[in-house]
Amino acid sequence: MRVGAVATDTRTTQGPNRFTERVSSMQCLRDGQDMVVAVGDVELRAHADAHFDARSGDDVTVVLDPAWTVALWS
Repeated sequence: MRVGAVATDTRTTQGPNRFTERVSSMQCLRDGQDMVVAVGDVELRAHADAHFDARSGDDVTVVLDPAWTVALWS
């Protein structure tokens, strides 16, 4: 289920499978919901394993695991 997209304006690479995005639009999720994170022209499907509430200006760390799951922390 696509809940929405997080538009980001800053990317900081922290390794081959971890980077930080600065959120430039509102996105609120409840546990278990899916979302789409827009990284440039690429959209990554994300699953929120815990409460995720990103506001404009927040930084979000996106981690890609070998199963192509995306975990989010604010």
